Amino acid sequence: SAAFRAADLGMKTVLVERYQSLGGVCLNVGCIPSKALLHVARVMDEVEEVGHFGVTYGKPGLDTDKLRGWKETVVKKLTSGLVQLAKQRKVTVVNGVAQFLDPHHVEVTAGDKKQVVRFDHCIIAVGSRAVKLPFLPPAPRIIDSTGALELQGVPAKMLVIGGGIIGMEMAQVYASLGTRITVVELLPQLMTGADPDLVRPLARRVGKRYE
Repeated sequence: SAAFRAADLGMKTVLVERYQSLGGVCLNVGCIPSKALLHVARVMDEVEEVGHFGVTYGKPGLDTDKLRGWKETVVKKLTSGLVQLAKQRKVTVVNGVAQFLDPHHVEVTAGDKKQVVRFDHCIIAVGSRAVKLPFLPPAPRIIDSTGALELQGVPAKMLVIGGGIIGMEMAQVYASLGTRITVVELLPQLMTGADPDLVRPLARRVGKRYE
């Protein structure tokens, strides 16, 4: 967004991106893939809920490979759109990791290749990473939200540490896919910062569904 806005204002703009896909956390491993999976979760929940109205279906089958492929197709389509928007705005995209050399130059490293980019103004928008909990040693069965979105399998049980928006989204997805969920939250309220009047009915609903 910042690069496109700068280009729209007439600035010669260079966008340095360490990953091959544009879009950052939200588009690649955040908002978009999570909403794609939440859509599938909602469909599966509705199949069960309409039974209260007298409409019944067989238990939905789940092909995790196809589901993961569909999610990745959604993300790829949107990232490809960003590439075209960058070209239309004449934003130069440079892949690699940038390191400041001085107040007007960065060195961008991609593999064994390096290049120096000069700038008058710089916007630092590097995104964020999940916090690593020091009391949890590295292990294949301990994953962050990015790992959860890769959907390598549907476990029988899952402990979600953190009852914020991301934690609750992952809990919803996996619960709908058949996983027994336990959510642990340090603070007294789920989704801290949200309006308590909105959180209370959510807490009641998930309290009946999760362990």
